[in-house]
Amino acid sequence: MLVVLTMLTVIGMTVVLPVLPFVVLQYVSNENDLAIWVGVLEAINGLCAFLVAPFLGRLSDRFGRRPVIIAAAFGAAFAMSLFGIGGALWVLVLARAIQGLTAGDLPALFAYLADITPPEQRARRFGILGALSGIGMMIGPALGGLLAAVSINLPVFITAGVSLTVAVLSVFLLPESLKPE
Repeated sequence: MLVVLTMLTVIGMTVVLPVLPFVVLQYVSNENDLAIWVGVLEAINGLCAFLVAPFLGRLSDRFGRRPVIIAAAFGAAFAMSLFGIGGALWVLVLARAIQGLTAGDLPALFAYLADITPPEQRARRFGILGALSGIGMMIGPALGGLLAAVSINLPVFITAGVSLTVAVLSVFLLPESLKPE
């Protein structure tokens, strides 16, 4: 289950990458501003994820991995739905900020792996999970590019759907891994 959730999370994070400039292009009047705004959107996402990561890590250690994984996946689904609906550049900025602020699912999934794996098997299992994340990073952008042929916003809504799938699967199929102290 952990492998499926991790692959879906990485695919969901990367499927939108090929279309991001085209989505932004709908809202900028000057093509010269395109690279700036795509950079701003990615930077906002990264900055928010950076700022909230220690807090989400503490929450994960205190309340368990499962609640953080679920909340982060629902947050990503909401953020990408908002991004897909768009309507204005500030909405895209807000959506990417929300996505960054709820970017705790992947670190919590890796912590989950550490919780359930005996110490002597951790390096091997982390290697497998890392390799599968790499496969997700190949599938996501390729899928995003193919979906863009149908609609520029389709990969964005697919990302929201994948995040929602991760959240629902986590609610129903993922037991808590953190042992009570």
